[in-house]
Amino acid sequence: MRGYKLLLTGLLAVGFGAAVQAEQVRIYGEAHMSAEWLDDGDSSGMNTSSNATRIGFTASTELQPGLTAIMQIEQGLRMDNGAGNWASRDTFVGLRGDFGTVRLGFMQSPLMMMRSRLDLFGNRIGDIRNITKLNDQYGGKDWDRRLRNGIHYRSPAFNGFVGELHYSTNDTAGTSQDGRNEDVLSVGLGYTAGNLLVLGAWERAGGTRPQATRVAAQWQHDDWTVMGLAQFARLRTAGNVDVYGVGVSRRWQDLTFKGHVFTTDSSLADRDATMFALGADWHLGERAVLYVTYAATRNDRLANFNMSGGGAHGAELDLTGLQGNNPQGLAVGFIYPF
Repeated sequence: MRGYKLLLTGLLAVGFGAAVQAEQVRIYGEAHMSAEWLDDGDSSGMNTSSNATRIGFTASTELQPGLTAIMQIEQGLRMDNGAGNWASRDTFVGLRGDFGTVRLGFMQSPLMMMRSRLDLFGNRIGDIRNITKLNDQYGGKDWDRRLRNGIHYRSPAFNGFVGELHYSTNDTAGTSQDGRNEDVLSVGLGYTAGNLLVLGAWERAGGTRPQATRVAAQWQHDDWTVMGLAQFARLRTAGNVDVYGVGVSRRWQDLTFKGHVFTTDSSLADRDATMFALGADWHLGERAVLYVTYAATRNDRLANFNMSGGGAHGAELDLTGLQGNNPQGLAVGFIYPF
């Protein structure tokens, strides 16, 4: 009897191992917390902030040679106040093969992804989204938000080029049958040649059909990284709003020093702002990072652009009624990916 049990246990272990190997299930995530001093221009105080802390699950299975089923569920966690929502970040199911990748779900658009690839202060104070998303200033479309009900196609690489096409049938929690005309179309194209990366994307939203175009480039050489991004938004209710910015980083042994500056240029008087950020990262081992960042925004008389928040940074200053103020902040943070 004992031999039978050992044999059965061995067979179950082999079968379970084969199933796991076939499915290739993976758990991943990132813990990111910071302690910050934030000043809205009238008052200041200390805060702790959970910044895009997340956990995700992926799985893939080869259905036949050249065709793989893929799945991802990713959620954001608030380590500062003990909260979170399932599937609050990129969550999808799809197929990958020689034809490219097709996904259905809740995902970043090509326009959003190109900014996140280049942002030197992503998910921290000074995040570019504080300037580029625009909805806090002019209402309507947020140009740095994941899209609901998405159909996303990514092409295979061809001579350095990769194309992307995203269509959201209805960027709301409901259906497209209610006549609200909330579909979104977003396209992107990337080109890589050696140390140079060039990106372009265009997005048009439903309703009043606002649209935005982004072009960006990044050059890396040895320990240097230089990037630049421009955004041209056409808003039916607020005219034209353009954003320009550049950034640079330099790695020296276990330290990376970096900074960027972004400014708006709108057709409305006294509604522009300039944001800059400076920081240093200390790389601890292969993955963990301890950092310090200072960021500030200089607003025109009628503008109240932020420098904290931006979409994923947890501690966001409330600038309601504070037009013309100049918010600033200093953060010390720790990032541990797993």
